[in-house]
Amino acid sequence: MKKIVFIIPHLMGGGAEHVAASLSKHFGAGVETVFALFEDKVEYEHNGRIAVINLKSEDGFLKKIINLVKRYFKLKKILADEKPDAVVSFMESSNLLNILCNAGRAVVSVRAHPSVNYKNDFINRLIVKSYNFAGRIISVSEEIKEDLIKNFGIREDKITVIYNPADAGAVEKLAQEPFEERYEKIFEGGRVIITCGRFNAQKNHASLIKAFALAAGHLDGANLVILGRGEFEDDLKKLACELKISDRVHFPGFQKNPFKYIARSRLFVLSSLYEGFPNSLIDAMICKTPAISTKCPSGPAELFAGADFNNLFAPGDHAAMASKMITFYKRDNKDMLDFYRKKLCELDADKIAARYLAACGLVPAAADSEAGIEGGCAQ
Repeated sequence: MKKIVFIIPHLMGGGAEHVAASLSKHFGAGVETVFALFEDKVEYEHNGRIAVINLKSEDGFLKKIINLVKRYFKLKKILADEKPDAVVSFMESSNLLNILCNAGRAVVSVRAHPSVNYKNDFINRLIVKSYNFAGRIISVSEEIKEDLIKNFGIREDKITVIYNPADAGAVEKLAQEPFEERYEKIFEGGRVIITCGRFNAQKNHASLIKAFALAAGHLDGANLVILGRGEFEDDLKKLACELKISDRVHFPGFQKNPFKYIARSRLFVLSSLYEGFPNSLIDAMICKTPAISTKCPSGPAELFAGADFNNLFAPGDHAAMASKMITFYKRDNKDMLDFYRKKLCELDADKIAARYLAACGLVPAAADSEAGIEGGCAQ
């Protein structure tokens, strides 16, 4: 039995947390997963044991340093007790802690575009440069890999690119859950354009609302549904009122199961200014919902590489978004759904989990090509 420890702040609400939980379910019977969490917050279904460090994030430089030292000693004890075969961390604070505890052996996962995310963040840029002291770096996109090499001096031979997994079975099951009666009128006839994500600057929902306002007259009475929560919620609702489309823009809030809404929609839109490798587009693929997206750094261009349709637009260009919205809302999109089937084979969760194990040195590197992916490759 091999043992892998995942270091991550918690298991709720975010893309990294969702991926870590999903991987634990696809490692197979020969691998035990232990989650070393900064906080005892668990939302996602997983297949592992929880070891809580129990030290949440602190504000202020001095408090952060003290917190780091406390986390270091708690994590060292967990690792001494568990004696894992590999230790993988997700997100910068976890990655730094992993390197401090396991210099030369640590496997760090880089899930955000460093140059974009940390443009004016000296501390996190310094943490990223420390990744040369890790044993292996897993990048979620080729674009992030290039950024690490060119702008942070990370050695190319240390980096392995592994895309996020498509946990098709879990998503398909959730997509079939009963639908709330209060939302049935909004989704009636499938005339819905949908998105999901935190209401913050990165997701750029304001641009989406502006695009919908431009396109609304050509969309056969469609509604725009925005799932999520965040600091910009009041501003977004105010914008919809100012543009006189508030009766067609709906905010159902954060939904633990967004998939049943995505599966009942005609079009998914990603309006982000930047991403790592967007799970929401993978989820739309599994739900068989056509999607348009910004060509942002990073992920969407790689995810749709090789496609014959042109469903990407420049970040922040709501006029171009409106044009794509009209086109892909009205077209047949059979070619896109055919593309989805092939792409989901590549992203099958069993295959991605095998690649993680190979990157950690727990299975031969060729094992990822031998993973059972029949379910993900059904044509």
